[in-house]
Amino acid sequence: MAQFPGKRNWGYDGVFPFAVQNSYGGPLALKRLVDECHKRGIAVVLDVVYNHLGPEGNYIADFGPYFTERYKTPWGAAINFDGPESDHVRNYFVENALYWFERFHMDALPGLPEKKDGGVLFGPGPRLPSLRRIGPE
Repeated sequence: MAQFPGKRNWGYDGVFPFAVQNSYGGPLALKRLVDECHKRGIAVVLDVVYNHLGPEGNYIADFGPYFTERYKTPWGAAINFDGPESDHVRNYFVENALYWFERFHMDALPGLPEKKDGGVLFGPGPRLPSLRRIGPE
């Protein structure tokens, strides 16, 4: 869903996590889709990708310590969720997760990153007191 270069994409190369892809209809079309699904009793699950950002148009590193060399991904620089100065980086993505829930009424975001020990990197915190790992232990 996040804006990416071009008109079609698998959705894993977004560089603007708060922008709904315009060639898919933009934010108003997404809101209508989610509302219609909910009217029919269908849950809407948005698979978010918070381990990297696409390479084309990606200037986020110019604005803070968003990336780390500590981890490697096949898709580009890894996001700095647990290194020096990562509090604001985590907050940026927490706010993005909240954005999809609050503005678009998504029912789940299964791509929220977890630590290797199974703990969720996002919370719990003052804005997400109920966020916890759900599923088999």
